[in-house]
Amino acid sequence: MLLVGISSDKDLKGILKEFSKISKKIVLTTLPPRCANINTLEDIAKKYFEEIYSFEDPLEAYDFSMSNLYKDEILLLTGSIYVAGYILKGKGLFDS
Repeated sequence: MLLVGISSDKDLKGILKEFSKISKKIVLTTLPPRCANINTLEDIAKKYFEEIYSFEDPLEAYDFSMSNLYKDEILLLTGSIYVAGYILKGKGLFDS
């Protein structure tokens, strides 16, 4: 499963298209002010993914992702380093 937040100044379509080669299931999130709007990400993701879940709050996105992994499935947290850092710090998985 992919958990993704992408900065608004990046190639959103190109990035999501590449990610779709890894998984057909994606969890989208955002972290203002740098990340792309969740509705924008959803609109693009519809072209490439079979299952799309969206959360404004990155920590809720992480909780959903972790509780919905299939046995032997892994979570790839990617896209914006700001989103990844926010989640890792918020969940106590990273000490600054």
